[in-house]
Parts: sequence; C-alpha cells; structure tokens
Amino acid sequence: MSIHEGSTPRRMHRRRAVLVAAAALLVSSALATGVAEAAPQPPRPPRFQPCPDPFPVSDLTDGMRGTGLTVERGTRPDRFSATMVGVIDDGIAPDLDMILMEVDSPALQRAGGVWAGMSGSPVYARDGRLIGSVSYILGIPGTVAGITPAADMMQLLNRPGPAAEPAETVALPTALQEEVVDSGAATAAEAAAGMQRLPVPLGVSGVSQARLDQVAERLEEEVPGTRVYAAGAAPVGQPGSPSQIVPGGNFAAAISYGDITAAGIGTTTAVCQVGGNQFALAFGHPFLQLGATSMSVHPATALFIQPDNVFGPFKVANPGGVVGTLDQDRLAGIRGLLGPTPPAITLHSTITSVEDGTSRQGTTRVNLQQLLPNITFNHLLANLDRVADRIGGGTVGLRWVVTGTAGSQPFSVDVSNRYANPEDVSFLSGDDLLAALTAIDENRFQEATITGVELTGEISSTYTQYSLDEVQVLQPDGSYVPAPADEPVPVVAGSELGLRLVLVPYRNPGAVRNVDVSLAVPADAAGDVGSVQVTGGAGSPAGEPGSFDELIDQLNNQATNNSVTASLNLSSQPASPVASVREVVDQVVAGDSSFPVEVVAPAASGSGA
Repeated sequence: MSIHEGSTPRRMHRRRAVLVAAAALLVSSALATGVAEAAPQPPRPPRFQPCPDPFPVSDLTDGMRGTGLTVERGTRPDRFSATMVGVIDDGIAPDLDMILMEVDSPALQRAGGVWAGMSGSPVYARDGRLIGSVSYILGIPGTVAGITPAADMMQLLNRPGPAAEPAETVALPTALQEEVVDSGAATAAEAAAGMQRLPVPLGVSGVSQARLDQVAERLEEEVPGTRVYAAGAAPVGQPGSPSQIVPGGNFAAAISYGDITAAGIGTTTAVCQVGGNQFALAFGHPFLQLGATSMSVHPATALFIQPDNVFGPFKVANPGGVVGTLDQDRLAGIRGLLGPTPPAITLHSTITSVEDGTSRQGTTRVNLQQLLPNITFNHLLANLDRVADRIGGGTVGLRWVVTGTAGSQPFSVDVSNRYANPEDVSFLSGDDLLAALTAIDENRFQEATITGVELTGEISSTYTQYSLDEVQVLQPDGSYVPAPADEPVPVVAGSELGLRLVLVPYRNPGAVRNVDVSLAVPADAAGDVGSVQVTGGAGSPAGEPGSFDELIDQLNNQATNNSVTASLNLSSQPASPVASVREVVDQVVAGDSSFPVEVVAPAASGSGA
C-alpha cells in the first residue's frame, strides 16, 4: 500500500477565482439597487443530486474540502465537513483504494467522532460530484474516516463488483501516521492500529432487555462486524415508500422483520435510475458479504447516537416497512432494488398461557434461510416470554411443523415435545427446534428450501416432571418385582419380557405413574447375554442419516422429552437393540436404568421370565 498526495490543480484556482468574482458582482449589484442591506452570504454549494457523477480518486488533493450528509436524529440528513488527508492505494482490497478525510460537525462533536451507522454517508466535492462514502474509522471514537471511492460503489449498478475479501484493518503508512498525530486527529497508538471497518448497528426487536445479551451473543457469532441493540419492529404487511430512501438518509438491510426484526442500520450513499429500475447504494462496505443475495430494504428513523467509549458510538434507529430488495452485498457496498419486495420464509407462532388462557400470535418474515434457525429460536423465545410475562421455571408443551421442498419433492417435519426446567423453561424450549432447522439447512445430501415454520404451544409456570424411579419385571403369576441391579434376569427365547416403569412426580405433587411395556425376545437368542436399558426423555441422538429422506424420518420420529424408552440389547447384535418400545406420557421424564439379562431356552425357563 502507498499514500499519494498532490498539489491543487490550476483549474481549482480558476474555479475559486470565478466564484469570488461572481460573489463580488452579486454583492455590488444588490447594494446598488438597495435590495440587500445585510452582510453578503457565501454562495451555496450545488444541490447534491441523488445519483451524482463520481469524483476521480486521482483528482483528490491534500487539504481539499468536501461536504457529507448523514442523520443524527429522525430522518432528515444533516451536513458535515470533510477535509482530505490522503489516499491509501489498495487500502480496502486490491484495486480498491481507501480515501482518508477528517470529518467534523456539531453532531460529530456531540458523539465524540464517527459513529457506527454512518456507513454509507455520502461525501461530495464542492462541484457536487460524489467522492465516496464514510465506511471506515481511525480510532474509537475518531474523526478520521476511511472513504470508499464513489466510482467503485457505482460499479454495483451494472456488475457484481469485486469478489476479494475486504480488509478488516488497514495499516497507515508512517508518514501519514505522523501527519494525523501532529494534527491531533488521533493518538500515536490509534494511528499505529490503522483504519477499521465501521461496525453495523444491528437493531433487534421482540426480545426483552433481560434477554438481549443472550440473543446478542448468538447473533454476533453469525453476523460478525455488528453491534446488537434493542430496536423497534419493522412491520409485516405495511410496506413503506421507496421515496423514503434518500442520499445521506437512514438505510436498513434486514435479515428478518416482524416480531423478530434483525436489521443492519447504515446510510444511503446514492439513489440511481438504471434501465427503468431504481437502485440505492449504501454502507460502502459489505453487510454479510454474501454477493448476490435477497434481503429486505427498509427506511429507518434515528432516535439518538448512543455514546460508548469502549466500542464507539452507534446509531439507535427503528426500521420502517419494506421498500425493496437488497440484491447485492459486495466489497464496495450493498445495493437495493427499490420497489419489489423479496421472497421470505413465514414463521408463525401461537402461544397460550395455561394459567389464565391468554394467547398471542406472532409473525416473523425471514429473508435468509441460513439464519432461520437462530431467528426462529429468538421468535419462539420472545413469544413464550411475552405470554408468560416472566422469566423463570415451568413447563412448555410445543408442536412445530416445518415445510419445504428438497429437489422437486415436498417434505415436512411435525414434532410435538414437552420441556420442563426449574430456572428458565422458555430458553430451553427452543434448542431442539434450532437443531432440527440447522440439520435441514446444512444437510449434505441435497439442496433443501424451507418454506414455512408453524409453532403452537402452551406455557405454565408450574414445574412438573417425572423421574424414573424403578424398573420392575413381570412374573408368571402376574405380579411385578424390582429388577436386580447385578444378577442377570433370565428371559425366555421367543417370549415377551414384561416390564413396569415406575414414574414418580417431582416433589410428589401427584400420583405415581406406572407404564407397562413388553419387549419381544428373539426366538433364536438362547444362550445369549445382554441388558435392558430404560431411558426417560430424548436419550441419545439417532445415528448419522444416510440420505435426506432418512434425516427427515429421524426428525419426525425422534424420542421426545415426555417419553420413556425400553430397549433389549444382546451381545450378539451390539450395533442396535433387538427390541425397543417407546411410550409417550403427559410430562417430561428424567432418569435412566439398566439391568443384565441372559436368554434361556423355553424348557430351562424359571420363574423370573
């Protein structure tokens, strides 16, 4: 990388001379006619066009001044000043330079420097051409901004753009480090650390402040370079107007919207008409760098700039209705096609309180399937918390139906399960659903498209659960005796081994539940030895599926938490049980038990079989 600076071109001297002469002529004319008595005002800069011509990087000069637009509060862009510092050749990526400018305004002074959410803020030359967008920062907080050149952003209008990985940190040449330190714009340590990409404030709705840290941790792992904060929901079924997307105005790119809105907040750089379509360019750096993509575009209303001396100030904003489709997420910025809305996965839930019968329906539209598991988990968590109106222990009954297509064939997963936890039952209830959705999306067999997720559940603040207390063996006289722990139980080849599974309620608030089952003993197993295993709840996961259909079958037939499973295992067939039976009960079952067996021929049978 290298930095280049230059002297002011002669044409700039001529332009200034013309402007001064024109101003003097206007003042003298006004005085002569007696129209203006106040002090003369400087000529206004040209009105910035929605899609201005890009200013060539090669024509930038040291100390050159420009004007930027961004929103501190509300929706109306305010101006800030920008002064040219230098250019780092290939600073963002090969063939993609980084322009350095020092920025200032009353809003920036209040915030202490550039804030997260300014990404995409356009910076114009005095003649109205677009220099680029604020996208990087030196120091936290800081006033030296890294500008993505306008010409590179404009490439997004006609072609996908560069595919290289963007630089997360850009080192400053020694001479430039000394210059910014001498000017007071940065400390020596900040200059040595280099330029960093501005983080994207990720507004998330639907979760309480008590849950925000838990949700943020999961989302920030999947959406790196973001800063999660609590925001309002972007509405479902209430589209906004594309006219709300303006240069210097707020721009939201949403992973999902509705109950769980997850939207990256930045700034619109330019709005251009191309071939009858209206496109908006924003951010000046990637959001998720997905390349061709499909997310929703929303306007937003800025509430305030949140100071933060550790991570840097960031914009807090509420996104509005959908106004278009984000179809490009590239190195030099993001592109939104204004007007058409993207296809999305509909996530719907109905949760009812066992205590008072109150019920709530929630809807979230998810744009990216790879983030569907995480968004679905948060959606379920939010609705459970809202209906329960508390965070704590209890019991949840939940059914989920996932529909989609794999190849040209439809598939569905329909699971009913129960959850019980003495500390936080809502958070626990989403783990199995998250795992199932992840297994479908990441399966190794074929492309699978999820089209919808329907959740139905009930929540109670009462923690109820069975414990597997004892396993009893059926005797010839019809009685049951406890299975011994060490001595093998003789079982007759070709017979049915009867068992009674004794389930005791947690803290004994109800009656003991007996579950009677029987296991078929193979007729050819005489002389074999093994064991009977009884497991409460889900138990060990199924083995690795061999096909997509087998994966769906496993998901549909997995053991649930409110089930108890008895299996007969023999040493001659160690890979899987020779017999297994499962019974579903009304509460979650915990615990397991086992006892040894020996298979005997019918003639040698004793009273224990």
